[in-house]
Amino acid sequence: MGSQPPEQPNAGSGERMRVIVVETDSSLRENLSTAFSRRGHTVTPVDSTDEAVRWIKSGVVDLVVADLPNASFGDRAILKSIHAQRRPIPLVITTNGKPVDLRELLGPIRADTLACPFSDESIDDAIERVQAQQQLHGDTLKILPYLTEIVRFVIPSRVEFLDGVLNHLTNRLVQLGFLRPESIDVVVALDEAIVNAIKHGNGYDAAKLVTIEAEFSAARALFTISDEGPGFREQDVPDPCAPENLLRPSGRGLLLIRSIMDEVSYNSTGNVLTMVKYSETRRDHGSSSIQ
Repeated sequence: MGSQPPEQPNAGSGERMRVIVVETDSSLRENLSTAFSRRGHTVTPVDSTDEAVRWIKSGVVDLVVADLPNASFGDRAILKSIHAQRRPIPLVITTNGKPVDLRELLGPIRADTLACPFSDESIDDAIERVQAQQQLHGDTLKILPYLTEIVRFVIPSRVEFLDGVLNHLTNRLVQLGFLRPESIDVVVALDEAIVNAIKHGNGYDAAKLVTIEAEFSAARALFTISDEGPGFREQDVPDPCAPENLLRPSGRGLLLIRSIMDEVSYNSTGNVLTMVKYSETRRDHGSSSIQ
């Protein structure tokens, strides 16, 4: 392939991106290149590792679409060149539709997947996710593997503070890649947990405090919600799925929290709730480094 990278970086790609399509199958390479070109992006089809690395190192690539079926030397060379760039470069991996375990191969690099056959809808969705990710995360993508951030609120048992706490935590969850902007499930679980602490734990007593602590790292968000109430035994809460309890509201909040969060546990007293949510963007890719 004889194309040469331009001498100057593509300043602010906006809605249009400079895309390289690294695909060993010539037919798929042509089809993908055409699909991205039709959407107004500048596309360069690439059929060799050396050329892909040369384009990535040139600093002008906004998106890499690549077929990386194996943890081969060539695959690793492409990934290492992506990881070495000062500006994060999004990666979309094409697959044959079968489940692919890329955790060891990808390491700290984030990637989306595009399953063959490639529909217009799946390509549009992948482009939208890539652009949203870059807009929201920026340089955070580079430092996230080395980040541990702790956020702590201690509030009176009054619901008027709830929206402010949730808005702050939601912004951090999106910014750090734990959930997508359109996702609300984690926020719903947090809302339920904090309301339970205010209402059932402290009985709306403003003299009693609710502590909300969130610890963010590369792989997970850990939340601890504690109140100053007497606590409870989870086994004493009626099973909301039992026929006799279907019309009773009690217990539904705990069921909702467990259905959303990846891990949920209480302390022995029952006034400290711990919840874990693993990053959506890292759930399938692990955290090992590229060697």
